[in-house]
Amino acid sequence: MERLPYPLSAWAIVDESYSVLFSHENWKNNNGLEFDEDLMKRIADQKAKHAELFLSTSRRPRRLFLKCVADVSEVKKTTLSLELDKARMEKVVSKAARFHGRPVTWKSWRQFNSKADARSRKRVYDDLVKKTPVIRPLIKGMFEKSWSVHAKYGITPLRGYLESERIALPDLKELVRKLGSAVRKPFRESLERYSREIKKAPPEYYDDFYYFRGRIFRPLDKIFSRFNPAEMPVRQLKRLVFDTRRIHVDVEDRPKKTPSAVAFFVQIPNDARVLVKPISPFTDMEASYHEFGHAMQCISIDPTLPLWDRESISHGIAEIFSTFLESLTEDPTYLRKKFGLSAEQIRQVVERRRFMELFFVAFYSANSLMKISFQEKMLTIGDASELYARLYKEYVGFDIPGEYWQLHHVMPDYDLYSPSYLIAAVRKSELITRLKNKLGEEWWDSPKSGEYLKKIMSPGANIDLDEFSRLDTGPLLKPLLNPDN
Repeated sequence: MERLPYPLSAWAIVDESYSVLFSHENWKNNNGLEFDEDLMKRIADQKAKHAELFLSTSRRPRRLFLKCVADVSEVKKTTLSLELDKARMEKVVSKAARFHGRPVTWKSWRQFNSKADARSRKRVYDDLVKKTPVIRPLIKGMFEKSWSVHAKYGITPLRGYLESERIALPDLKELVRKLGSAVRKPFRESLERYSREIKKAPPEYYDDFYYFRGRIFRPLDKIFSRFNPAEMPVRQLKRLVFDTRRIHVDVEDRPKKTPSAVAFFVQIPNDARVLVKPISPFTDMEASYHEFGHAMQCISIDPTLPLWDRESISHGIAEIFSTFLESLTEDPTYLRKKFGLSAEQIRQVVERRRFMELFFVAFYSANSLMKISFQEKMLTIGDASELYARLYKEYVGFDIPGEYWQLHHVMPDYDLYSPSYLIAAVRKSELITRLKNKLGEEWWDSPKSGEYLKKIMSPGANIDLDEFSRLDTGPLLKPLLNPDN
């Protein structure tokens, strides 16, 4: 191999500049603002060539090697990814119903579900699923690009994922199955109960995770509508003595804005951006806390670290701190002191959050096992859809069209992300237990908690997981399976 024509530190400065430029345009795209698609493609092309320059000279540091392979893979998918995003807006459209005067699209589907009746929701669900052949070639092309790039460098997306998440494949499968099996019975019981309450009927296949997420907290909407989801997480981070000036948040509702709340690490640690699209007051609040958890991590990473240690944060590590901060929206004492909820309102939040957590584990168990098999066996899109239908039936309990996964905001867009949510949920619960043991039940009011969190997060990809995590499922499962104990 030849050597880089300049120091690795100089290579890193150029690489980061491409990342910042691309992330800024991508932020505008996801925010429903005007963006320069041609500029994004040009930046992506230059970033790929720059990463390939490093790959032509070295395989060390290992983390940088994995980052560059992943970067080339993502960049090679840019055109397809932009086409997919556009198709979701312009072609994955149902004329069976309207939202805000427009036909329902993939980007307005969740908002529509939170307000529509069962008949309309079914028609739109079925209609959008029938439109998946329009996006299937794009999804297929994205995965094939990734497989091709990884194979060129003697690795697979699955292997890179497992290495980044620091977990072996058998252990990952066992973890997911254990969680999914554990919640099956209480989830089905809670699903029946809340379906009867919310829609006065048994649950149906089109009553997905996001439908319940948009409806379940309606009894609490009046009280949470008094609070600004762009302000409450900021106040909390300030209690923990974080510099929130480096976090920008946008909660405006725009037709082209992405339906899922999202955080962008535009430049670590100086520029974090949070997007939340309004759905319902409590849901918006918990989504905002979640994304501010990501932003909290972004601004806490040591700026003196090498680029690859700042940027190469695995999904399973990134989601620890987002779900960690989000968990405050189910802490009884926090809800009483910071939101002024009564005992009855707190009970409602805790019970309904428990149901959504059960649904989350069941839903992401199916999602995770499908994507693990998809990557392990390099399945066709058709075989993946058939497998997904079987797993969804096993863990969630419904016969659904397997193509539904192609409409998800994570499943088709990433090589392998879904298991990270479950890994992080376990570690998040361990972290909360650790903080309670160190600083008491009201750890969230102590600057010492902020100091401890910064200490954990500052090493970036070098985070010491052993400090608080053994991947013990107990702290996550105990309150879900035995809520009265």
